[in-house]
Amino acid sequence: MYKETFDLIESSDFILLITHPTPDPDAFGSCMSLKYFIKDNFNKESLIAFFDLPTFKYNDFLIKKDDFEIFDFSKILLKLHAANSPLLIVLDIGSLTGRISEIKNLVNEVNKLKIINIDHHVNSGSSIEEKRIITINHVQKSISTTSVLLNLYRRRESSYISSNVALFTILGIYGDSEGFRDLGMNTKMFSDISFCIKLGAEIDKLILALDRSKNINVEKAISAAMQMVKIDRNYAYIVLNNKQLSNLKNIYGYFLDKSDVLTKIKNFDGIKFAFVIFETQPGKISVSLKSRVIYPKILKVAQLFGGGGHEKSCAFRYFFNTSFDEEVNKIVKAIEKMCG
Repeated sequence: MYKETFDLIESSDFILLITHPTPDPDAFGSCMSLKYFIKDNFNKESLIAFFDLPTFKYNDFLIKKDDFEIFDFSKILLKLHAANSPLLIVLDIGSLTGRISEIKNLVNEVNKLKIINIDHHVNSGSSIEEKRIITINHVQKSISTTSVLLNLYRRRESSYISSNVALFTILGIYGDSEGFRDLGMNTKMFSDISFCIKLGAEIDKLILALDRSKNINVEKAISAAMQMVKIDRNYAYIVLNNKQLSNLKNIYGYFLDKSDVLTKIKNFDGIKFAFVIFETQPGKISVSLKSRVIYPKILKVAQLFGGGGHEKSCAFRYFFNTSFDEEVNKIVKAIEKMCG
């Protein structure tokens, strides 16, 4: 499988890298590390096309304007048609066909398109439809997709792993382990981090860029949202509609992300898990669930509403035509039934 992956990269004349919407550090790090690896080892350029900008805090140390472009279906389609051997590499996406309809559309439009799926979500690429369209499926249970990629890089004989590849590998591990504090961190993960540091990854700059610089207005917005926390049975949660989120942005200049509060409330004493329900835009609901340790029930909730993830961290989102309160009531009742 590893040789076939490298052979496919070698034979392709246009390589497109995509990940899930609102890329987190692991999704972004996966795309960037693979872009550098392909450039260094195959002397090929690859195109990263994000569906929207990353939501995590970053600066020019991590992201430069020419590193990626925003996904434009018409432009991407023209580039794929112009290539003799186009290759799509999908990273950290969880569900190819369930999460991004554009993938199915590209497959339908470009018969010669080959797809490599690389992920750490255990069920990624497992559906009948996904198996039909995926050429090579690399899925390993790990703390991050960048860890899966690092294992892939090491399987290539005489591969060159640059300091840039190492840096973005650590970025993914850092992001998906909540700053190396996740209970899923094990000896292999710390070994991977040590390996990347030896290759020249500037971990001090990385942590400074992500974690040590605090904007007072962001902290005030988070503090205001934390006043909305409710605790019931064995879980804690926060519900904010679009008006409330917009008010916080108007006051503090920052549109709150679910992870800003979820990483805090999941660590409360006496609870097994936590969840956040946001109306991120009128008529669109976004829900994330997290627990400190493996808790399979939360993943079942996410899957019930068409989402996915892991047994400690999962999410789902959808559009609705009813009222926000009705949708919240439906979600909370499902959680009470399945996790209470």
